[in-house]
Order: sequence, then structure tokens, then C-alpha cells
Amino acid sequence: MLFAPTREFLAHPTKNKEKHPLIDHLVHVGNTSKELFCKSKFDSYDLPFYAGLLHDIGKINPFYQEIFHLAEEKEREEAKNTLLKKY
Repeated sequence: MLFAPTREFLAHPTKNKEKHPLIDHLVHVGNTSKELFCKSKFDSYDLPFYAGLLHDIGKINPFYQEIFHLAEEKEREEAKNTLLKKY
């Protein structure tokens, strides 16, 4: 398996060795959604938070995680065909 342990799920491909943790991304989007809805007449702020929190949950899929842990675009493109067959 190419990707790191579950504690290192990524939200986006690694670029310049900079990692974007998925959980940080999901919580940020959830909080931003909640803040935007607080400025509206919408009476529930939990729904937008959870919608933002879950919007990229499919990125837990090992297909994406293996690709996201590859630093080079060329490596990611080459890995896609193999991973499509694997998953």
C-alpha cells in the first residue's frame, strides 16, 4: 500500500511536500459553511456544518489517498490506471 496510516488522510495531492490533512479541510469547510449560514435567516446551523464536514468524505477512498500521497503529477497520472484496476 502506498499511502500513509489513516491519521494522514489527505484532502488534495501532495505538492512541494506540503500535506493538506483531510480532517483539517473538512472541519474548515464545515465551520465556514456554518458562519455563512449564521448571516442568513436559516434557523439551523448544524445542517450547513455537517454538509461542509462531509462534502469530501469520499476522499477516504484508498484510490484517492494513494494518488494524493504521490508528490509528482507524472507519478499520479501513471498510478491511476493501476489503481483503477486495483479498486
